Amino acid sequence: MDLSTLMKSVVGHSPYPKKVTVKVLCTDPATTYVNDKKERRELMNTVVADSTKALKCVVYDSKKSHRFATGSTIILRNIIRKPEGIAVTSATVIFPTAKTLDLPPSIEKEGIAILHPPPADVKSVAEALASPTKTRVSVRGKIVQEEATRYVTVKNEDNVKVKYIYLEDTTKKCKIALWRDLADQPVRPGDYVELSDCITNTFRNEVSLSTTSKTAITKTECPEETVTWEIESVCIEESTATMLLKDDRVVTAPVKSLLEAFPECMEEDLEQYLVSMCNPTMVVKCKFKGSDLLSMKF
Repeated sequence: MDLSTLMKSVVGHSPYPKKVTVKVLCTDPATTYVNDKKERRELMNTVVADSTKALKCVVYDSKKSHRFATGSTIILRNIIRKPEGIAVTSATVIFPTAKTLDLPPSIEKEGIAILHPPPADVKSVAEALASPTKTRVSVRGKIVQEEATRYVTVKNEDNVKVKYIYLEDTTKKCKIALWRDLADQPVRPGDYVELSDCITNTFRNEVSLSTTSKTAITKTECPEETVTWEIESVCIEESTATMLLKDDRVVTAPVKSLLEAFPECMEEDLEQYLVSMCNPTMVVKCKFKGSDLLSMKF
């Protein structure tokens, strides 16, 4: 029986009786989880493969973990077929073998990426929030707000730490849940950071991001970025100019930045002057450092 054929079989809770010969490609350190009976147990995530396919294999019986040495070839019987791969339980029998499976390089690369995928591409906050639910994304921006750490129940596990922060770049602001040890990261409002390998979530029509076991939080130097706005109209109130963009976004800028861009214009005439230039739109290039506007060029 090969892995491709196995994955075409019916998902179930009964052990699969036929033998499967696989090579262990990689493993993660064992982690703990809480089952439905609120018992704390241990599992280990691995990846196994044969010449047809690579699959995630979750080892629930810690007594069998030592059989999954990276690079070894083993024979499995009585595994459980899962939607995303296979599982090893107390009913599984693992036979060592002297032979070694030679796998296509593409299978090995695909398998290692199951547990250790390359970091997700960095997206703007607006792009990340527009991605489908459960998409893996990395984002970069300035922390503008944080909430106190609290403790919640997650999948039968009590007292799980979570802290919400709000990250902003030149495109948008988003809410990010920092889970478990990441809630203790020494980052604060005002810090410019990169968060890798978050996932998108939707709850009550609100899209947010959530950290994963692969997430890393890194303080970074705030870069300068240039963005282009296509403005349809401008509304000025006190010291702030609010601008309606062609793509339906609304952005703001200090009036003093506009006055620096148009030194020939008096402040009391600025709104009317800019509206007259929006015919039908006015294009402006803005230079930012984080969420701070440095300059505007019309």
